[in-house]
Amino acid sequence: MAPELFARLAVDAVLRNRAVIVLPRWWNALWYLERLSPRLSLRLWGGMHRRLHVELAQASLRGAPPLAAPTTSGNGV
Repeated sequence: MAPELFARLAVDAVLRNRAVIVLPRWWNALWYLERLSPRLSLRLWGGMHRRLHVELAQASLRGAPPLAAPTTSGNGV
């Protein structure tokens, strides 16, 4: 999500006096899962963490560089 869009959506939510602001909007599903079943949420996040750890270990064995820096919008900054 572009920082400008994130900022605009966050400020709009604050102006509407929203008690909880979750952005991007599709993360609401993850937030509700955490609120309704913390144990299930923890298991899902733990599984994702283990999978990422294995993938990074395999990539390093293949000689792949560490995580690449995020790319910019193409302006070279």
